[in-house]
Amino acid sequence: MTTFFVFGSLMDMDILSAVLGRAVPESDCRIAHADGFKRVRIAGVSYPAMIPSPGATAEGLAVSNLSPRDVARLAAYEGANYEARPIALRLEDGSQAPARYWHWIGKLALVDAPWDFETWRRTAKSGMLAAARAASRRT
Repeated sequence: MTTFFVFGSLMDMDILSAVLGRAVPESDCRIAHADGFKRVRIAGVSYPAMIPSPGATAEGLAVSNLSPRDVARLAAYEGANYEARPIALRLEDGSQAPARYWHWIGKLALVDAPWDFETWRRTAKSGMLAAARAASRRT
């Protein structure tokens, strides 16, 4: 089983469940931090990228117990603009955990401005939920 660090729209349980095509137990999701990284906006879209940034910390969720099918569904949702890469996470209890995350490789420009999860929920979640359901049907 695999653990992924999700730091954008997939932190929303409705989106994550729609993409995976199943409910995700709370016990499989832990608040985690990617030290040395920050979330930034991507020009023209509502979802973020995560980039190296010394001294910064990106908060997200460590989602564990993901099957190969789950990972394939995540990859389909993320599309060709992201690739899975390894990362070391710091969990709330201070322990370290290995995981993978979706590294931005797309061509759209990154904007050196923070991406805010709550703002995204208010302004873009409904459209992303439709996209997540559509991606789930393709896998």
